[in-house]
Amino acid sequence: MFNMRQDFSNKKPGQSTEFIPKIGNAVNKFVNFFKQGLVDNTSWFSIELEPGVTPGLITPDIAEKILGDQLKKAKFTTHLEDALQTGALQSLMISKVHGEMVDKSTFRTEDVEPEEEDSFEVERKVKLIKETKKVWQLRLDNVRPENYYPDPTGDNLFKIEETFLDHYSLVETAKANKDVFNYSAVKDLRQSSDANFQDSKLSRETDQNMMQEPKWRKRIRITEFWGTLLNDDGELQMENCMYAIADDKTIIIDPRPNEYWHGEDPYVVSPILRISQSVWHTAIMDTPARLNAAQNELFNLMLDGGIMSVWGINQINPEKLADPTQIDDGIPAGTTLVGNSQLLPGEKIFERVSTGQIPSDANNMYNLTEKELNASSFENSYSMGTVADRQVKATEIVAANQAQSGVFAGLVKAIEENFVNEILRKSWLTCCQMMNDMDEDRLNSLIGEDAAQAILALSPEERFAQTVSGFKFRTYGMSETLNKMSEFRKMEALLRTIAASPDLLMKFNQTFDMGKTLEEMMRSLDIDVSKIKITNEAGQPTQAAPELPLSAQEGAGGDMMSQIAQGMAGSSGQGAPMEQILSGGMTTPMGTETR
Repeated sequence: MFNMRQDFSNKKPGQSTEFIPKIGNAVNKFVNFFKQGLVDNTSWFSIELEPGVTPGLITPDIAEKILGDQLKKAKFTTHLEDALQTGALQSLMISKVHGEMVDKSTFRTEDVEPEEEDSFEVERKVKLIKETKKVWQLRLDNVRPENYYPDPTGDNLFKIEETFLDHYSLVETAKANKDVFNYSAVKDLRQSSDANFQDSKLSRETDQNMMQEPKWRKRIRITEFWGTLLNDDGELQMENCMYAIADDKTIIIDPRPNEYWHGEDPYVVSPILRISQSVWHTAIMDTPARLNAAQNELFNLMLDGGIMSVWGINQINPEKLADPTQIDDGIPAGTTLVGNSQLLPGEKIFERVSTGQIPSDANNMYNLTEKELNASSFENSYSMGTVADRQVKATEIVAANQAQSGVFAGLVKAIEENFVNEILRKSWLTCCQMMNDMDEDRLNSLIGEDAAQAILALSPEERFAQTVSGFKFRTYGMSETLNKMSEFRKMEALLRTIAASPDLLMKFNQTFDMGKTLEEMMRSLDIDVSKIKITNEAGQPTQAAPELPLSAQEGAGGDMMSQIAQGMAGSSGQGAPMEQILSGGMTTPMGTETR
């Protein structure tokens, strides 16, 4: 459904086979909402000290800068987008948090000495020199659920991942890490028999043509195991270990203790919709996919009915034509058909025998299917918005896309706490372990040379011990986006309450500033207040008029309350057109000067 493929083999030639991309649109809106929470916020996560922890050389502020830089290098925004899409379609978001050594290139120039010295001026020549060194960098991989095998009992005894690697790349990695890999075994590997089959499945999943790989390119299937290893008798052989096998028969990494100091496997796994005591849970788009197929069928039937109502089915008696070749190229509009002597009086040469008709209930069924599809995919909550049963206000239209249901708010919280926070925590612990291999120049520019050198002077063990249990991670970018409309609703409810009572209105004016209240409401709608403030000719904000005396405020309180009440009582008598409030109805009481 996401790639707009459906089995239309039951259709006859000429029948409509159109596809309505409901699932693709719903998934893209779902993903982009979460992505907006990261892209639209300069800061979307924070690191704080646990209660009672004394800060060391690595403060939360320094950790945020280092981790934020590593996340940018690992393209975290794209990584999260892919993970959310996979979770919506295949139930699980699976992220592998590890690292890699990458090339860092620097360039410099040197003067080239001329070959001969003479009295004539010699043109200066320089050559470009490229210097490359290896530095460590965070890496985040999205694991396809199809290649992920967790403990089916839910006891988390082991996790297995299958990947396909080019043979030459595996050989180079084994050569550089002979203490980890069985180098001779890796060199003897041959092309995996199911590599092409895996490519065909991936091609269908990504909706792309399968590339014909050359014969000299060999790809090897690697099975990577993390967890507790038992022998054939079910007895414990090794705890918290990892090993790797190629093609189910060649051990390329012998069982070895977990290399990560945090003692966990590198995977962060979380569903979007949970099922109690389940390992695989369920995908948001499972139910909408069936409804999308039903809606396609309804749409195609209505489309066929519309086409048939225009063209219908006709019959013609060519033997009754004076010139049968007249209809060889069809019968254009306005054509006069000439009959021969065989045409009887009242007999027709050409006539319509059948016409199409769209069933009267087809449109109702289509709308019902669409309503159920939107509800099951949460699209009506996070995309279309929910407007109350009252007169629609201008601000409600502006903020409709930010209106969220309680269910969707729960999904946001679960993704932040169970997935993103865990990625941040595991990423930081991995970075902390490998900081000696990071780009030193980059660290100097991020946190300052003095702080960087002081931190690098610590041993990796000391750095890890300072932060492994002292930091807590919090993600708030997506929740902040979700809560903007909620904040606006609170402010709106406050204004409606004080407008209903003269005493409350007078007390509010004595204690709070209406201008600042308005600014808070505008900020909750993502409006840049500085762009619309009144400025003088020099472009500087004008100073606010002096506050009215309390007696003047009390005298104007009745008029102000009346104006607000009139403005907030719409045609239905239930609410205020917020555009009147924004245009000055709340801040410019009758009988007083503009504040």
